[in-house]
Amino acid sequence: MRLSTINLALLLNCVLIQAHALTEDERMCRAGLYAANTVQMEIARVKASPGEKLYFMKDHDACPEKGDSCKEKAYILNGDEVLVSKRRGQWACVWFHGAKTATVGWLDAEKLLGKPLVPGKLDDWSGDWNFYKTGFLKFRKDGAALKVEGQAYWRGLNDNVHTGDISARITPQITAKNNVAQLKDGGGSILLHGQLQLFG
Repeated sequence: MRLSTINLALLLNCVLIQAHALTEDERMCRAGLYAANTVQMEIARVKASPGEKLYFMKDHDACPEKGDSCKEKAYILNGDEVLVSKRRGQWACVWFHGAKTATVGWLDAEKLLGKPLVPGKLDDWSGDWNFYKTGFLKFRKDGAALKVEGQAYWRGLNDNVHTGDISARITPQITAKNNVAQLKDGGGSILLHGQLQLFG
């Protein structure tokens, strides 16, 4: 299973608890801001008992600390792989890429077993990457670099549709710790600045 995180402008969309209250940003664990936390990202595998359902937890109304009242309907099972963006106390903010939809929320960090990041190769990037029916990226090798083209859209309220596209040449930084590609576009003033990271 290959997982990618995409943090692009208009394209695709630990804790220090001392004597202060948590801010909304610290509590937030949702799809819209997920790719903003790329520094700590890792792949993890769920380690639960056979048949045990590990429910996603909400990120508002004092959740996930309130316990069972924070449970969402979505859950994952033993052996499922998730992408972890940040940890806060006993909780981990994760992304699960299901067959029909993606789910983001807090999970019990003790139920997750981290997997070491395996250094990738340029060939690992090549191919067509789709995010369900809302976006795609196409990577093609170009010497020691990659050509990338892509489109995405996000439907807001009242049929308000946000769209974005990209066409660029990038050179991934492939190391033992990460597989990252930086994107910059615009002459003089940057019109687009983003980051793509390959996991697994």
